[in-house]
Parts: sequence; structure tokens; C-alpha cells
Amino acid sequence: MTFTLSDPNWEWTGRIGYVQNHLDEPFESVEARDLYICGVPPMVVETRAALRDIGTPEARIHSEGWEDEVVDDV
Repeated sequence: MTFTLSDPNWEWTGRIGYVQNHLDEPFESVEARDLYICGVPPMVVETRAALRDIGTPEARIHSEGWEDEVVDDV
């Protein structure tokens, strides 16, 4: 599991920034991985699109569900 925090409020040593800007860093291949996105709808939408752009199969992309209406519009 890889975490990215956009605005940590403590001494965080992991990835900082927007997760969609770090998608090429944590792993070599996305074809055989399940990816879970959790956050505000615009971030989920952007991250989903970025994952598709790097070849992630749609069936491997998962999100919380409360933002489905926004995510489905992309």
C-alpha cells in the first residue's frame, strides 16, 4: 500500500502532493493491480482518468462510491 498526502500536518516522510502526480512512481505495472481511490470527487475523477491513461484496466480501478455520479460523468 502506498499513501500520498496532499497537505500533511505532521512530520510525514512519505509522498506529498496530489496522488495523480505520483502514479508512475510506486509501481512498475498497473495491469495486474487493484487500485483504490479515496478522496474528494474531483481528485477521484482526475486519478481515474490518469490511471486509464497509463493503461490500468477499468475493472482494476475502485473508489469509495459516494462520488460515483461525478466519476461516471468522466
